[in-house]
Amino acid sequence: MFSWLAKLLLTSTAIAPVGFTYAWVAWFADEKTFAALAVSVSLFLVLLCIWLLRYAKNSLERIDFSVSTVEAADRENMGFLILYLLPLFTASFDTLNWEVWLPTLVIFAIITSTGYSYHFNPLLGVMRWHFYKVRLD
Repeated sequence: MFSWLAKLLLTSTAIAPVGFTYAWVAWFADEKTFAALAVSVSLFLVLLCIWLLRYAKNSLERIDFSVSTVEAADRENMGFLILYLLPLFTASFDTLNWEVWLPTLVIFAIITSTGYSYHFNPLLGVMRWHFYKVRLD
């Protein structure tokens, strides 16, 4: 099982697509420095996600168990996709309220990394990883 720090890091990697979206908006708003920073941070998060998955695959213990039912748990992702695309629908880059966005993202990361309520990370989907609800015998 992941530690709270590993869960927090993996949760933060889910924000990478948002960073790419903001970079796109910033680039066309002539905010080239911010666009480069957003792309850099997003690429770092993608690499962090890849590293965490490799670490988990090589280091976490494996347990044999008998499964009675399996159900996909990462199907309900439309709300998250809208969140990722939301910056594209702003009037201009200058109207983004960073005093609201930044604490919201931090709170989202803390809440989802310390509980069991988070089961959608677009990077994991791209890398063909999925979450499942599994019932044991």
